[in-house]
Amino acid sequence: MGVAVGQTKVDAPRSYGVISAGPLYDWSRVQRSIRVDALEPDFVSDGIDRGPTPTVSLLDGAGNVIVKQRVYPNMTLKSGSLTIYPVTFGLSTTLATVTTAGVETGRATLLVDFSEEATSGTTPVYHLSLTDKAGNLRYAISATVPLDRRGDLFVQAVPAQPTARVVVSSPDGKPVLIDTIALGEKIALPDAGGSLRLDGVGYYARLQVVDDWSIPLLYAVLFVALAGLTLVVVARQQIVLVTVVEGPENVRLVARVRLWRNSSSSRSEIEAELARALCADEMGSTT
Repeated sequence: MGVAVGQTKVDAPRSYGVISAGPLYDWSRVQRSIRVDALEPDFVSDGIDRGPTPTVSLLDGAGNVIVKQRVYPNMTLKSGSLTIYPVTFGLSTTLATVTTAGVETGRATLLVDFSEEATSGTTPVYHLSLTDKAGNLRYAISATVPLDRRGDLFVQAVPAQPTARVVVSSPDGKPVLIDTIALGEKIALPDAGGSLRLDGVGYYARLQVVDDWSIPLLYAVLFVALAGLTLVVVARQQIVLVTVVEGPENVRLVARVRLWRNSSSSRSEIEAELARALCADEMGSTT
C-alpha cells in the first residue's frame, strides 16, 4: 500500500498495489483506515540511523486514532492481529483540475518512485484517468519529479525547488502534451477547456499490511516456550531422596536420585541425605 504524507486510505482491496488474501478472510468486517502523518528520510534513534521512517496512524471506522507511531525495521505497528511494516519510500505529486474560470473540479495524488535509470531520477507508479461526461477515457496523466543531483548521483529527496514533469496521453497511449511546471503553475489540457495545476510535491511511504489472527496466538506460544526455557535453566534440576525402611527381618536403605539433565548430584548432597536417613552424627560415617 502506497500512502502519501497527509493521505488516508481505507483498508480495502482497492487501496493496495499488490494484495493476497486467504479464502476465509472477510473484508466486510474490516472497518479501519491507514494514514501517513509524516516521513523522515534520515531518522536517527539511540544513535542508530533507522533510514526513511514514516509516522503511521491506524484509524477506526469513525476516523478515531487507534494507535500512532514511527514505523521502521524492528519497530512495526501492531494492533491486535494487524501488523504494519515499512517497505520503501518515494515522492508524490498533487495535481488539481481547474476550469477556465479558475474553479477546482478535482484533485489527485500521484506516486513517484526513485530510479537511477530514468533521465529525471524518478518514474511514475500509475497514471490519473480523466473521463468525459459519458465516462469514456479522455486523457491519461502521469507525472515524475526531476531530482537534484550530487555529482553523478540523484539525491533521493524532495528537490530544493520542486517541479513536476507532466505527461498527458490520449486513450491510445500517445503523448499529446509534455511540460514541466513548478508549484502553483498550470498547464492547459488540449481541447478540454481546463487545466492542470501542481499543488504539492512531497513524500509517500510504501507499507506492507498483514492481518493474521494466528499472530497473537504465536506470540502466546512463544511466551510459554520462553517461560519453559527459563524454568529449565534457573530451577533446580535434581532431586536426592533417601529413607530407611524397617521390616520384620531386616532394615533396608532406599535411595532415589532423579536428574533432568546430564549432571550428577554432588557427593556432599548424597552424604547429607544418607546421614539424615540413618540419623548419623557425622557426615563421613555413611561413606
